[in-house]
Amino acid sequence: MAALSTCVETALRDLLGVELAVAVRPVADPAAGVAPTAASAFVSTGGPLRRGATTTVTATADGVSLEVTGAGRLVCDVAAVRTSSPAEWDRSLAEHAALAREAAELAGESHDQAACRTGAVLRCLRRLHLPTYVPLTLAPASRSGWLVYVSGTLRVATHVVPGPREQPVVLAVLTNGWT
Repeated sequence: MAALSTCVETALRDLLGVELAVAVRPVADPAAGVAPTAASAFVSTGGPLRRGATTTVTATADGVSLEVTGAGRLVCDVAAVRTSSPAEWDRSLAEHAALAREAAELAGESHDQAACRTGAVLRCLRRLHLPTYVPLTLAPASRSGWLVYVSGTLRVATHVVPGPREQPVVLAVLTNGWT
């Protein structure tokens, strides 16, 4: 997954205009009791954010660990793409359900993948203690396979990658873009 880490770093620099160090790693099989089965994340928000100061955040779920280091406000999320009915997605995503449909059309992907992307974005925003009704839009697609969600000065880049269990996994990285 070292090659994937490099590709993600390059894409984030191109899409978000910030330098971030990224590590995408497989984790041990949760069925063996070695790794967590639910998403876990660390968000550094302690103390005032200073330009030039770096933060490291991690998220681990579904056999994949994502670690991102950079300046400014950072959050990341990892989640396997799951299948749900459109009605379940509408309930789960609430006021952002239409955004998931727009994302599916923009990316040319299944509604499940786009809804999982949108869900990952919402989890990133919640980790910053933002309200669930925060306005979100999609930036025009500028890199194949990537979607960038925007809320004010925050941007969340998302990508779907093959997971270790033959199930696609969504990676999401939120930043306010300090360089």
